[in-house]
Amino acid sequence: MSEPYLKTMHLLAQSKNRAASRLLESAMRSSHEGIRKNACQEFLSGRGSRNLLELIRQFDTLDEKTVEMLSENGDRLIGAVRMAILSDDEHLQRNGFRAILTLNILEAIPAMLSILYERQSVLPADSPLPETILAMTDRLLKMIEERKRRQYINSVVLTETARILSALLKTFRRNDSTVALQVYIAIYPHILGREPVLDDLLENRTHPAFPGIHRLLLQSNDRRIPDFIWYCLGEVDPPGVVMQIVAKRHDIHFLEALFEKLDKDVSKETQDNLGKVGPVEWFSEIRVILDQLDESYQPGFVSFIRFIRMDENQRISLYSHILHYGKPAGRRQVLEYLDKTPGDRTDAIILQAAEDGDPGVQSSALTQIRARDIPRATFHILQHIDSPHEMVRDTVQKLLPEFRINRFIDSFDQFNESQRRSSAKLIRKVDPQFVHGLTEILNDGTPLKKAKALLCVEYAESVYLFEDPLCSILLSDENPSLRAKAAELLASGKREVSRNSLVQSFHRDPNPEVRGAAKSSLEKRPASWESK
Repeated sequence: MSEPYLKTMHLLAQSKNRAASRLLESAMRSSHEGIRKNACQEFLSGRGSRNLLELIRQFDTLDEKTVEMLSENGDRLIGAVRMAILSDDEHLQRNGFRAILTLNILEAIPAMLSILYERQSVLPADSPLPETILAMTDRLLKMIEERKRRQYINSVVLTETARILSALLKTFRRNDSTVALQVYIAIYPHILGREPVLDDLLENRTHPAFPGIHRLLLQSNDRRIPDFIWYCLGEVDPPGVVMQIVAKRHDIHFLEALFEKLDKDVSKETQDNLGKVGPVEWFSEIRVILDQLDESYQPGFVSFIRFIRMDENQRISLYSHILHYGKPAGRRQVLEYLDKTPGDRTDAIILQAAEDGDPGVQSSALTQIRARDIPRATFHILQHIDSPHEMVRDTVQKLLPEFRINRFIDSFDQFNESQRRSSAKLIRKVDPQFVHGLTEILNDGTPLKKAKALLCVEYAESVYLFEDPLCSILLSDENPSLRAKAAELLASGKREVSRNSLVQSFHRDPNPEVRGAAKSSLEKRPASWESK
């Protein structure tokens, strides 16, 4: 671009003549990118804010690349933006807010707060000002959290915002906009120590803004409030008003936001502070809350009950309510905490939980029944051996290590026949190694162990699981009494291989007792049992 042209553009930018401004405006709408860029640069470097105000006026017509260039110089537009949003020209005013949001002019936050309280009595109901303030405050906090931009600029904006807030809140009235209070809540963790008046606000009940902040914390659905409460709970000495809000507030949206945080790792400071909260007035409505509370938040509710200050009997009663009326995730969390709570009353609750419809709750309860050494623990656990839920059956198997086939064979002689029959059936269900362990004994055990194993197969009514080792004993074992017992059991066999083994034994076994047993079993086997 030629030097005379650039000089002309520069002179136009310096001129106060309206016609010169119009020429620059036309240049900014040029189809030539270089001309547009140069005109924009001259607007930015022009004396005073009037040229920049014209830039804001045309903001909605600027192309993407021009806007991108402006975003790098947003701090230079603050004066013009302030003039725009104070203007009675609705188009200019809207473009001012659009520029703040699009160019991310965080430095405009203090100015917007000042304007809000200078003009709140005449602001139209649909003014974008309050929402723009809150949106930019959120962006500022995100910038700080992600350490974007130069941090000292963020710090300057925070300091200036705190200064403006301090002045505004000193004269806060009941009907004033709550936006300043919402900004205060949002930036509270970042402005501690910057303005003593603000540090004192939450504890000073005579502060003009205290009733407003208390009302906001107690009633507003502003999503920033749970974050503020959570931050305060993590402080060594949180404001008393925060503790009161936690004890009183129970609208479902607030509780869900709080309980979501409690479902994660909770700091010692937060646990200690929750331990100072109480009495909680809304615990009497626990059934209503459980009905409204989504399942994903119920574990956090259980954690809340765990940490809050109360009599231990009341805590157990609340846990019992959740086990009766809560959703599965909450009920499972209760069982986890009750694991560390001894006592007869807790034992009774655990026994009830063992009948819960959720397999996770059942499994946890059954595990505690054994760990607590509750009377007749084995009996209670065995009631669930035939549960339709695999998780519960697996839990029962793990909880009863004494019901193992090798241990049963070793102690076989200690039981009478009735006990052997009932125990064998239970072990078949409880021991995941039942088939493998018994097969090993039938194949390689001593004659005495093999004899016990054959009786165990009979008592467990499980011949169909052992037809191969039984056929092997029938055809090749040296002990005729074992061969005869195997032949007797194979009467209940269902496979063709066992029928063929019986036929072979009947024709070839040298022992008449074995041949007789084989013949008897062949006669007892229905033809329909023989499978291909």
